Amino acid sequence: MDDLSEQQEFSESFQPSPPSFLVNICDQVTEFIVTYGWYFLIIGLVIIFYWDRIRNYLDERYREQSEKEYEAKCKKDPDWLQQRQREMEVARKRMQEELDRKAAEHAAKMKEKEEQKRAALLESSREGGQRLGYGEATTAVNASQTKSSTTKPYRPEYNPLMGSGGSGGYRPPRRGCPGGGCG
Repeated sequence: MDDLSEQQEFSESFQPSPPSFLVNICDQVTEFIVTYGWYFLIIGLVIIFYWDRIRNYLDERYREQSEKEYEAKCKKDPDWLQQRQREMEVARKRMQEELDRKAAEHAAKMKEKEEQKRAALLESSREGGQRLGYGEATTAVNASQTKSSTTKPYRPEYNPLMGSGGSGGYRPPRRGCPGGGCG
């Protein structure tokens, strides 16, 4: 029995407990949050609400500061400014040459496509010709079918410039009460 009681005392005395300084720090942080938490919440909401204005103000300040630094550097070393302008000019020329090269390639591709289209049109016109009112896709079909090439695409009495016939057209809505129950 002695062994059992010693073992219980031993296990109770060696229960892991957090160090007292960590407990004190956690208590202080909790007390601080409880005391001043609402203030931080309100400040956070104000910052979120005015974030765009704050960001614009900070950007403006940063831009002004960088301009002042740039002007000071230019006054201190004018050769640096000339070197920078030359480098910018070289970069612009390089970009313009690249743009011109891409434009020339695109123009060559477009010219090649146009020539292919023209060759296809000449080939289709040699096979049987093309009639007004028919697209390129129907030309090959119409050239092979002489019976369908004699039909017109529209009814003889139909003229698309005359508008729709009969009672079609705009009619204004009936005047009525908006609630539906006048009178």
